[in-house]
Amino acid sequence: MIRHIVVFKFNADTVEARSTDAVLVKQRLEGLIPLIPAISALTVGLSLGLVEGHWDAALVGDFRTVADLETYQAHPEHVAAAAFVGTLTESRAIVDFEF
Repeated sequence: MIRHIVVFKFNADTVEARSTDAVLVKQRLEGLIPLIPAISALTVGLSLGLVEGHWDAALVGDFRTVADLETYQAHPEHVAAAAFVGTLTESRAIVDFEF
C-alpha cells in the first residue's frame, strides 16, 4: 500500500476565513472518493487550531499501488480539485511512502 499525505497552509488573512476555506477543501477533496476508483481510502482532517503556526489541514490517502496513486493524480477530477485548492493555499508539503 502507498500512503499519500499532503498538509496545507491556507492563504486567507483571518482564522475565520482559513476555517471556511478548510471546510471547502475537505468537501472538495473527499468528494473525489466516489469519482476515482483508484482511491482505497482518503480522509481530510482540519486543524483544531490549538497551536498558532500549525498547518490548517491534512489529506491522508491510501492506494494499493504506485500506479493507483499516479492514476489518482492524473484523473481530471483530481486535477480540477487540485487547481481549486491551489487558489486557497499558501504552501503545502507532501510525502508518499509504502506501508
